[in-house]
Amino acid sequence: MIARNATTQAQLISDLMDMNQVLTGTSELDLTRVDAAELVDRAIGAVAPQIAKKGLVVINSVERNLALEGDQNRLLQVFWISVTPSSDEGTRFEVRLPRSTS
Repeated sequence: MIARNATTQAQLISDLMDMNQVLTGTSELDLTRVDAAELVDRAIGAVAPQIAKKGLVVINSVERNLALEGDQNRLLQVFWISVTPSSDEGTRFEVRLPRSTS
């Protein structure tokens, strides 16, 4: 539990530093090719204790082997921010990412 709290606190500090970089225009993205469904699985795993504590339901409906290019850390941050902070107990989330036809 102490290790998890320390990890969470370190992530919060990192997020604040990242926000400062965005605000000052010095942010850099580490673009890589990632599997979208695996990324969502990792994000769900990272916030699993918060999800369980609040009784949230999170369903990963992202198609397997759907590649996208992006900064994995930033994409994970978007997911964490979307799910954990202000969600009411029992809220149900379904993560979908439709394949573009263009």
